[in-house]
Amino acid sequence: CATTLPQSVLPKILSDDRYTQHLEVRRKQYEKRADEAVAILSQNPNLQVVKPKGAFYLSVAFTEEFMKKPLTIAAANAEAQQLLDAELSDIPESAFDKRFCYQLLASTGVCIVPLSTGFNSHVQGFRMTLLESDDQTFKDILQKILAATS
Repeated sequence: CATTLPQSVLPKILSDDRYTQHLEVRRKQYEKRADEAVAILSQNPNLQVVKPKGAFYLSVAFTEEFMKKPLTIAAANAEAQQLLDAELSDIPESAFDKRFCYQLLASTGVCIVPLSTGFNSHVQGFRMTLLESDDQTFKDILQKILAATS
């Protein structure tokens, strides 16, 4: 069973003297990532950034004005463009955030999840994690998202 190992080791992990410190380090890391993401993505008036409080993910909504603009982010190469075009042909124009997420992935390799279909939300936008451990890689990801939404 997939849960056997976690169930058997969890008591040992939770009772380890280092566990509380580990949680504090992780909490501070998520807070730092959240602050960075909010600072960078909030530069764009097309985005409404919701700062998480204790979560390891960030939700961002698109403004109505942004969703009225034509969305065409070219893929990184011809093969990716073919795959993207095939996928986009099945996605309605009204699923703006889903179309954006696919285009961003094909263009930059950055994987985010659309709010509307990924989380069954009436809000158009995306959700991303704050789990990237490398500072520069995380900042690069944020800059790619910022560029794609400008």
